[in-house]
Amino acid sequence: MEKDREVVVLKKNGLLIVDDVELNRELLKELFKDQYTIYEAENGVEAEECLARDHNNIAAILLDIIMPIKGGFDVLDFMIRNDMMKEIPIILITGDTSSE
Repeated sequence: MEKDREVVVLKKNGLLIVDDVELNRELLKELFKDQYTIYEAENGVEAEECLARDHNNIAAILLDIIMPIKGGFDVLDFMIRNDMMKEIPIILITGDTSSE
């Protein structure tokens, strides 16, 4: 007879906030700090580094599209290349007010 096994389910509880504007990150962090462990990145390079290191802990991403160095679309490309798109939901955010 096989011994009962205990199954441990680890819940992702991280929220990655990616925005080059510090005030935006602070506001979003304040909104979600009680529900999530907050990860922050101020550009796409930092976001990719965080994802490479902590993607197993990240439940969702709030991702700015327009940022210096690397933008949100670059981060999406990184996630596609590393097969992360199907495991982490992404909400795109932007302060761009142009009609394009």
